[in-house]
Amino acid sequence: MRKRFLDVADLPIIINTAAINRRFRDKSDGAFQNSHTTFHSEEESIMGRVFLEHIGGTRLFSCANCDTVLTNRAELMSTRFTGSTGRAYLFKRVVNLSFSEVQDRIMLTGRHMVRDVFCKNCDSKLGWIYEFATEESQRYKEGKVILERALITESEGMEEHVVVGDI
Repeated sequence: MRKRFLDVADLPIIINTAAINRRFRDKSDGAFQNSHTTFHSEEESIMGRVFLEHIGGTRLFSCANCDTVLTNRAELMSTRFTGSTGRAYLFKRVVNLSFSEVQDRIMLTGRHMVRDVFCKNCDSKLGWIYEFATEESQRYKEGKVILERALITESEGMEEHVVVGDI
């Protein structure tokens, strides 16, 4: 089965978010696919155990509501963003998230296609992920995640030691 990814050349001048959401939908299981994660549609009921990842690192960022680890300091790209609650951070990689469908938003830096991101454990809204930026200068944000500072906590992690020896 071949996955289809959003291609800039396929976007019309006026972006239709419903069409983009249909395009991401994989007909076999009702999930959305892109290069770095799977998104589940609202119609799909997901039951069972929630599996969480731990990204590791010496400084960790977690959900302020339930303490689920989301990312670490090494993934932090910028602290110079603003969200609806104030300061926000841009990260390269974040785990333990669920996502909304694509939305077309006009932001301070231009028009973007984004998805809201939620804690996978407690479903608290934490920020958004950039799927597509219409401005060439803003394309570096594509696939990156904004976490709002008021909705996350930062704490000490642990240094990872590699033991070298006979196995």
